[in-house]
Amino acid sequence: MLVFHIESTDENVDGEKVIFYFQQIKIGNSPNCHIKIPSLKRDQVALQIDHFKEGALVQSIEEFPFLFNGKKIIGSKVWKINSVIQVGNTSISLKEADFSQCNLPMNLEERYDFFQENHQEYESILTALERELVLSDQ
Repeated sequence: MLVFHIESTDENVDGEKVIFYFQQIKIGNSPNCHIKIPSLKRDQVALQIDHFKEGALVQSIEEFPFLFNGKKIIGSKVWKINSVIQVGNTSISLKEADFSQCNLPMNLEERYDFFQENHQEYESILTALERELVLSDQ
């Protein structure tokens, strides 16, 4: 699991905490990016993060420059906890990295129960999904 804290210099964008369980994460302003950076041009993938048991590796895509703890980087860099990457107007810091959970299968039933118990505002959506699953089994 990787936990990021994202901040922007744009006053209209609030800081947020983001948690990922994926082996690979893309950063940019493309529809297939996991972390969106609005200040980049549309359909651009700027960085790719590969999550390994030993750490996280940040790689620039197509020689895209990024700031890593204030230093300009083109290429790749090992990302350690509390290191900050700046892409456009957005700073992203790695706050926590539990590499023991990397690429382990998720217990979907447990996640579903947790979501159902803690997010009642989505009850109608969950009910509709359950109906679709029942109908697809028939």
